[in-house]
Amino acid sequence: MKKQNIAQHFLHYDRPADFWEEALPVGNGRIGGMVYGEPGSEIIALNEDTLWSGLPGNELEYYDGFLDSVRETRRFLAERDYVRADRSLTAAMLKGKDSESYMPAGEINLHCDVPGKIEDYRRSLDLENAVAGTEYRCGGIKFRREVFVSYPAQVMVIHFRADAPGMITFRAQLKTLMAGTHGGEKDTIWFSGHCPLACRYNYALTQWSERFRGPGGINFSMRLKAYAQGGSVAVSPNGLMRVTGADEVTLVLALRSDFRNFQTPPEKECALAEALAQKDLEGINTAALFSEHQKDYQALYNRSRLAFPVTGDDELCTVERIRHCEAAKKISPNLIALLYHFGRYLLIASSRPGTQPANLQGIWNNMLMAPWASNYTTNINTEMNYWPAEAASLAECVEPLYRFVRECAVNGMKTAEKLYGCRGWCMHHNSDLWRKTTPAACIAQCSAFPFAGFWLLRQFYEHYLYSGDKIFLKKCYDLYQGAARFILDFLQKEEDGTCTISPSTSPENGFLEPSEKHFCCVSAGSAVDLTIARELFETFREIAAELQISEPMIEEIEGVLPRLRLPGIGRHGQLLEYDDEFEEALPDHRHLSHLYGVCPGAVFTPEQHKELYEAGRVSLAHRSDFSTGWAMAWRTILWTRYFDGEHAMRCMSAFLHLVESNHGIATCEGGGIYQNLFCAHPPFQIDGNFGACAAIAEMFVQSQRKTADGKRLIHLFPALPRQWQAGSITGLCTRGGLTMELHWADDTYEADIVSGRGGTFAFCTPDREFEKILQPGECLKITGRRSG
Repeated sequence: MKKQNIAQHFLHYDRPADFWEEALPVGNGRIGGMVYGEPGSEIIALNEDTLWSGLPGNELEYYDGFLDSVRETRRFLAERDYVRADRSLTAAMLKGKDSESYMPAGEINLHCDVPGKIEDYRRSLDLENAVAGTEYRCGGIKFRREVFVSYPAQVMVIHFRADAPGMITFRAQLKTLMAGTHGGEKDTIWFSGHCPLACRYNYALTQWSERFRGPGGINFSMRLKAYAQGGSVAVSPNGLMRVTGADEVTLVLALRSDFRNFQTPPEKECALAEALAQKDLEGINTAALFSEHQKDYQALYNRSRLAFPVTGDDELCTVERIRHCEAAKKISPNLIALLYHFGRYLLIASSRPGTQPANLQGIWNNMLMAPWASNYTTNINTEMNYWPAEAASLAECVEPLYRFVRECAVNGMKTAEKLYGCRGWCMHHNSDLWRKTTPAACIAQCSAFPFAGFWLLRQFYEHYLYSGDKIFLKKCYDLYQGAARFILDFLQKEEDGTCTISPSTSPENGFLEPSEKHFCCVSAGSAVDLTIARELFETFREIAAELQISEPMIEEIEGVLPRLRLPGIGRHGQLLEYDDEFEEALPDHRHLSHLYGVCPGAVFTPEQHKELYEAGRVSLAHRSDFSTGWAMAWRTILWTRYFDGEHAMRCMSAFLHLVESNHGIATCEGGGIYQNLFCAHPPFQIDGNFGACAAIAEMFVQSQRKTADGKRLIHLFPALPRQWQAGSITGLCTRGGLTMELHWADDTYEADIVSGRGGTFAFCTPDREFEKILQPGECLKITGRRSG
């Protein structure tokens, strides 16, 4: 293994994982695994992206009278009675139904023969090849196990080898928390079972009941087959496999469910899932599995690579690298490179075309009742999962999100009509496999956010800005049209002629109402709602113009936009989160929703709404740099948008704080990362890994802004920290279709840029500003000095 690859593309440890949060993740977007690396008693935890509790169905029956509560809430807000408004909307929300839960499939247990003392142990995750490895010496013999999940073959592969013949002996079993049956014959063991009909918090319904007339939950099947060279394979009818005295062994796991789509109930029996799993094992060529996997994976992973000069600290195992940085209060640059590559690895491993989108934990969950159901939390977290995709050359990985939103919009049309009396569609802040769009059964602070789907929509237009794909844009036109219709109907006209959003919240935050200082969360015109509405209207107008569609609604939008309120600015120069300058109830709150216009959006920039952009900086500085894991990643990327690389690195240092396992207990405090680099909310949430990856990319290149006359503005090295004195990064993409490779050393830099579709660009480099017209396919080299 090259030193450079160890530093930037390799996680390694000198002991097995003690807890799930220390195990190493593998995946192909659909099947996920967590590898513990124990020589004698190995555990590989298993997931499949369609294993959720619940069934498709009509949740709207829970929300009778909801529209009356919304109207009542508006009346209370008009009277500035925030306490009664809060209580009214919360009472309506609490009548609802929570999202369903993402389920663990189970685990593979391997009991391996260990003929002596373990020496020279190493556990690793090779990001360049997407392989988790365990190697050790025992009784003078070197053993190695490798685990990967193949996207082309749609199976998990576990490969055993030793440097002496006849030394591989082990027992294998499939274990699970689900109800079902075990079996085995010849060289294969299996488990067939089903997910609960409902599962959330401390409640699980696993049996057929009068309430659920019809089939049970989703059925699934796991099948593990052994291919052994030498030795023998024996399988018992109860699902126990024994491999004895083999020279080399490949175990292949197939894992399938009978989920077909969000509207179709599962089968009554497991036959379909069993047939699909059996089909995956047919025609397996074990010799070609790794090469096919490697070719497929590296075609994505190798597009972008970040490298810094190697230092002595980079030789340390991953845990010691993190601890050394914490002690020195300085992050080794190559730890940043490792974090960037790990984020890209996780996106490839948890979201591929045809799969479900990455949820709160990607595809990795070991708990029957996971924190927050490991669902789709769409008031920041699901969105953050896809922040790095376009810039870091992984646009294909967003396909599951596009399909998810389109399917949610189908259910969201009914939600919009019944709950709000509006045209179009909407969805709230929790969703699941069944495309839930109604509010969760929770207080308004955490559930009253019907603009969540419109936040998700911005990823669609981002793809167009990067790719220029008008066919794609045309296919999502109806989604924007439906969103615009909903907002137009939802808007409330004020006495002064302006338009606002009522009722409105700022996700999961609150304020102290003026009279009795009661905690409230419902107001009229939160900054995030007003900004999302403005952004969506402006985007829809641009889409109609790009597609040359004569849209009657554009005239209505043109009339509303000048009257749509902008967020206010407080007496300290801060961007107000609500429609008034309320006293903050939680000054260090993890969410930064009122800064949506700065990031992820670009509604507030120095070129457009400069005063709101600067007010956002004041608000950001007011919030603590220390928060939950994903919230520190959001703070990091926000500081890059203010070109403050040093402050961004302070937030990144806080993010790279090592957190011990809390076994899935949700605390919302003391965030950081676990030993395997998973983001700790805590508990584990994958969005922080993706947010950190996106933040690192934006330290090198930003393209979200336009000049006053509409040219795409490309900033090179906008937030490069001083300690990064030399390095290189390849495969960064920009809006406008540019792909670039950057090199810098000492005081000089060079950028090699390829234009995908041409256009006029305004470049802002460390030492000059200039405009350039580029033709499709044209290459541009820029060199200069970083000191200006």
